[in-house]
Amino acid sequence: MSTDRELILQQALLAVVGAAVEMGLESDFLVAAAMQGLVDGARYRRIDREYLPLVFVAMTEAHSAQVIGSCKLKRRTGEKEDVAISTSD
Repeated sequence: MSTDRELILQQALLAVVGAAVEMGLESDFLVAAAMQGLVDGARYRRIDREYLPLVFVAMTEAHSAQVIGSCKLKRRTGEKEDVAISTSD
């Protein structure tokens, strides 16, 4: 079961990715760039490298939830679906 804190953080991440997509950035690119930044030691990395695999799992799960949510919303509103789901590793 997720804690309130986990749900809040997940929602925060979904909101940031969703806003970036609405601004024209592709979510796949955004998530990949963020992951690469963490590996490269970007200014926004605040944890030790050993935790990065767990961070990447969380980012991937949140991104998947955002993509799925976006697809459901577009289907509900009758808009053409334009979300591409990357299957590459």
